[in-house]
Amino acid sequence: MNRKVQIITVTSLSGGQGKTTTAFFLGLSLAKRGIKTLWIDGDPQHNLTLYGRSPHKDDEPTLLECLTASVKPIEAVYKTQWENLYIMPSDRALEQSQTFLANASMGERVLHRRIKDLPFEVILIDSQPGRSQLCSTCICAADKLLIPVESNSKGLVCLQSTLEAIDDLTECGAFTGKVAAIIPFRDTIRGINRTKISSKALSYFETVTKENDIKLTASIVDSEKFKQAIDAGTYLPDDLDRTFTQLTEVVYV
Repeated sequence: MNRKVQIITVTSLSGGQGKTTTAFFLGLSLAKRGIKTLWIDGDPQHNLTLYGRSPHKDDEPTLLECLTASVKPIEAVYKTQWENLYIMPSDRALEQSQTFLANASMGERVLHRRIKDLPFEVILIDSQPGRSQLCSTCICAADKLLIPVESNSKGLVCLQSTLEAIDDLTECGAFTGKVAAIIPFRDTIRGINRTKISSKALSYFETVTKENDIKLTASIVDSEKFKQAIDAGTYLPDDLDRTFTQLTEVVYV
């Protein structure tokens, strides 16, 4: 029997919370373990497309054409330079999908309908920040959600608003999955000690995860090594890959 594809969306309503960083390195971690993985860039800023070095040409199909059914979904999928790792790219034209999704029947479920039969073990979606039609369809496509949030006061507010948006989508029946993990991002450690701001944020995250039966993963620490690895297109050293190793066990079970 074929294994059902696991569709995972990385989401946070505010920008700068680590969504693309999480999607990028989790994709690498899954692929490195031999798991056939597809990145979907659900943000018109298309940073995952850039990080993932998508080989598509400007006139070739992207997520926009997949959403609008202009092409078969597989026609918007491209092999990356990494073994077992593929990408459905985007560009700024993806913003045009907002009107299409708003007018579509159950627009929140459009992306799920388009991608659910693609031949991958894991599909990782990097969502747009903000409460938009595009963000909603990325959330509602997922079996599981990962929520990275900065380890500071902005992250606390972002987490609360993100969980509220997910509750709204759940109550109306559009989202039928679950929040699988919260991932502290830019956890700041000076020397051997965590800063007071990060400590306060992590304490709050621990409370939220216990109350809602959500996993709290190891932090993504504040380190230039993440940017260096993205720029070089390389895997993370083992000490920084710990969070993503944990996440592979959360998303691929």
